[in-house]
Amino acid sequence: MKVILLAAGVGQRLKSSHRLPKCLLEFNGETLLSRHIQTLEQFPVTELLIVTGFMGEMVEKEINALRSSLNIHMVFNPKYEKGSILSFLAACGNIKADSSVILMDADVLYSPVMIDILFKSNHLNTFLLDQNFEPGDEPVKLCVYQNEIIEFRKKIPQNIKYELIGESVGFFKFSNVVFKKLHEQANLYFISNNHEAAYEEAIRDVLLDNPELFNYEDITGIPWIEIDFPEDIINAEKTLNQINNSNQ
Repeated sequence: MKVILLAAGVGQRLKSSHRLPKCLLEFNGETLLSRHIQTLEQFPVTELLIVTGFMGEMVEKEINALRSSLNIHMVFNPKYEKGSILSFLAACGNIKADSSVILMDADVLYSPVMIDILFKSNHLNTFLLDQNFEPGDEPVKLCVYQNEIIEFRKKIPQNIKYELIGESVGFFKFSNVVFKKLHEQANLYFISNNHEAAYEEAIRDVLLDNPELFNYEDITGIPWIEIDFPEDIINAEKTLNQINNSNQ
């Protein structure tokens, strides 16, 4: 299994209080990046591609200091201040999709159980869905109707009919066939000069064109938190306690 870790973003909503890349934020003495790598070392990862950008040299220094046994490669996205679709494209251009690929956001603190679920999922193309989420326009949501994912976006149309809704964790598993489709779709955003787009838009496009190819795993109840706002850093301590308790 190949893994892509997107760690290029500036973290605009944290700039006033934290100037480090989000993946270098420490929780209980360990960076998010270190936690990602330690978790992935427990699984059969053949290649880990980390996309850097903001303060990329610091991120690279941390990676080298960890001396991981993983086969790690880094690629720098010089346009990291634009949309995350450019980081996704940078990854696509530097990884050979001859097997399944796991795509991960680097700004998530989570239980390793989630990665285990992704690796063991019988679905070739898998989203992780959490039914417990704060309402509003911030969470990226998944809507399910008759066991089919029918929407994947922050803002859900009011007239959409669904039986289940949850937040996407920001971790995905894709077959090599679908990964190639995602690469092609992301490239269309680049060609049309839509460089401010989020990579989720390319995923949504392919999903809506091929809903039969996708499924999800419900991870409701498994602790995790995305680090976007200063209050998330405070709340992460509670999440970390939940993770540690679940591992005992």
